[in-house]
Amino acid sequence: MQAQHFQKLKVATAALTKICRWEAEHLPAITSSLAFELMLVACSHHALHVQLPLKVLILHLPHYSPQGIRKALMRCELDGLLVLKRSREDARVQLVTVTPKLVLLIQSYFEFIKRDVAGKEQPRRV
Repeated sequence: MQAQHFQKLKVATAALTKICRWEAEHLPAITSSLAFELMLVACSHHALHVQLPLKVLILHLPHYSPQGIRKALMRCELDGLLVLKRSREDARVQLVTVTPKLVLLIQSYFEFIKRDVAGKEQPRRV
C-alpha cells in the first residue's frame, strides 16, 4: 500500500512538472492563475459563439477584484491573446474577444496534455 502511494505521487508530480515546464515555455504571458482563468472563460464563450461583455467576465471571476481582472486583461491584450472592443450594438458595452493566437495556443496546450501527459505515465501495479 505504501509503495503504491509513493508511485502514484511520483507519477502525479512528474506529470505536473511536465505541465509547468510546458506552460513556462509556451505561456510566458500567463503569469497568474487569474490570467489563465480569464483566457479560459473567454475561450469557453468563443467556443459557444457567445459574446463576452467585460461585466460578465468580471461576474465569472468573483474571487478576483475588477481592477485585477482589468490589469490581467491589459497584459493579455499586449501579448496579442485577447482584445477588448466596444460592442457594435451598444458602445457602452466592452466585449472581450479571443485572438487566433490564443485559440491556437489553447489547442496546442490541450494536444500536449493528451499526447504527453494523459495516459502516458500510468502507475504500475505494485
